[in-house]
Amino acid sequence: MSDNKIKLARTAEGEKLLNDLRIMARRIKAVGDRYGVVPGPTNFTLKSDQQILDDIVYAGLPRHYRHWRYGKQAMQNGQRTGHIFEFALNSDPGEIALGSTNDLLMHVLVMIHAWMGHLVMDQNALFRETEASSVIQKFAQDERFVDWVIANWGYERYEWFMDAAHALEGHSGWLPTNRDILPDPKHRRMLEQSLKELEQQYYKAATDADRKVIEDDINDTLRMLKCHPIVPTDDLLGFLADEEVSPQLPWEAVRLMRIVRDEQRYHQAFMRSRYMHEGWSHWVDSRMPWEPELDILGLGFDKLFDMAVYDTMHDSYPIYWYHDVYAFGLHLWEYVDKTTSRKVGRETVRFRRLARGDDGHIVETDEWVEKEVDKWDRSYMYEVRRTFTDRRFFDTFINDESMAILNDKALEWVRRQMGQINKLLRDRGWDPALIFDPLPETLEDMYYAVSVWYNQRAMSAQIRNWFGYGAPPFPIHEMVLQQMLEIIQTVGEWDADKHAYKRQMLLYTELAFFPNIRLVDTGRFSKTGMHTLRHEYDPDFGPLAQNDARETLRRYHRFAGPCQLLTWEVLTDDFGRPWGPPRPYRYYTENGETVKERWL
Repeated sequence: MSDNKIKLARTAEGEKLLNDLRIMARRIKAVGDRYGVVPGPTNFTLKSDQQILDDIVYAGLPRHYRHWRYGKQAMQNGQRTGHIFEFALNSDPGEIALGSTNDLLMHVLVMIHAWMGHLVMDQNALFRETEASSVIQKFAQDERFVDWVIANWGYERYEWFMDAAHALEGHSGWLPTNRDILPDPKHRRMLEQSLKELEQQYYKAATDADRKVIEDDINDTLRMLKCHPIVPTDDLLGFLADEEVSPQLPWEAVRLMRIVRDEQRYHQAFMRSRYMHEGWSHWVDSRMPWEPELDILGLGFDKLFDMAVYDTMHDSYPIYWYHDVYAFGLHLWEYVDKTTSRKVGRETVRFRRLARGDDGHIVETDEWVEKEVDKWDRSYMYEVRRTFTDRRFFDTFINDESMAILNDKALEWVRRQMGQINKLLRDRGWDPALIFDPLPETLEDMYYAVSVWYNQRAMSAQIRNWFGYGAPPFPIHEMVLQQMLEIIQTVGEWDADKHAYKRQMLLYTELAFFPNIRLVDTGRFSKTGMHTLRHEYDPDFGPLAQNDARETLRRYHRFAGPCQLLTWEVLTDDFGRPWGPPRPYRYYTENGETVKERWL
């Protein structure tokens, strides 16, 4: 524990809680060491709900620059109220905020979740460029710089540039950076040298056929040299934040672009591994508390029941098993563990018994206990944790076997509910036509039965609303029936077309909600005088939203001047229905206000 710090208020009660958390942190670390799960140095800080909520408004960062967007998003997303159990920050040392209203057992669970979960997942390859050792200092410097800009420019000019940078933040390039792509100046020099050599070869060519081949290579090289950048880039902010590319901009605007880009890439690492992150954290917080070193039983038998309740927090709605980042992520990690980990023997753990003192706080007794536990080789599982992204995680482990396990679990819940509903309806004297006994076997019959109940509930409610009396209320909550229908439909979708289902799940990964837009030319060498952006059309998503395309160009114009966006659109009939295949389409603006558009 020498590398980890827990900071609390210096009160008598605070000192006792500090001692409790230190005792449990040492034991959690012992379990982590045995698992081979070793986070770096970490600071724990107790914060009130409001303090954590205030941090979350600014993306969870303790230091952050001012901008109106963050407060607006917090109000829209309801981030100003509620209880936050914990918040972890990828830095070196790591920072974990613990909610002050957590009880002791919840503190233990969230310490495991954040410390052995989030801060271990931060060892994933996506985080290598986040500069964890200096990130907090960097964000503090950015905050001071923005305050200086506001003081010198005023809010209006600052927001004019910062609004544009935020509009483009989703186009900041992908982690990890492709080191194989040459910097544009170096690439251009190589092409110019290659062009000279080709011209010399052209005049030395022995035959017309040889000259024709060389001439084609010369023309291809000339076409590439006319492009700027030579290789199209999806890092729009990074490219524009180069003083050589944007010499017309004030240096402060260039720095603002870099600030927005750096923060977006910092958060990108987590956003592209959310299912892995939360699933892994849920995997450790559902296992480690039951390990003997923590001796939860020593805190009281009632704590075992509390822990079981807390562990089902993400099972409140069974349909969550299919898409919730915690529940579905946990399912895939359990599948990885089940299919790739292997037991390699037994080992002995030794620990002191815990007890609760008269004041309710933890006491380590003089009683030592030794227990044998299984020893596991989870090397492949940990390699997945270090090297996969959500997309690869889904692509690899959403398969027939893993989905069969999940579907069986979900359908078993549906069947239990159907049995209980049948019994309830029979006991309360409902129409025998509403009782399905024996239980349906096929998905179609199950769906029919639940639909009958769902419609009966709606009909009973409607009659009571109309007349104020009549049919008694159907005794099953609408949410339960809705969950049953959704599960049956989801299993049916998987059975009907597994590839389509998996493709749909992959759309939840890799920040797929950001359209892929590349800068293909600034017009510097082609003499067009206009930046050209190209949208990589994906039929799974369809065309760009027209308002988004127009606003992207208006904001891009603030940094680059006249610009155009090439994409694909679909013709529609008078009723808005697609008509024919997608066709090339162009948006362009010369003044940054009026965006014109036409078919190509």
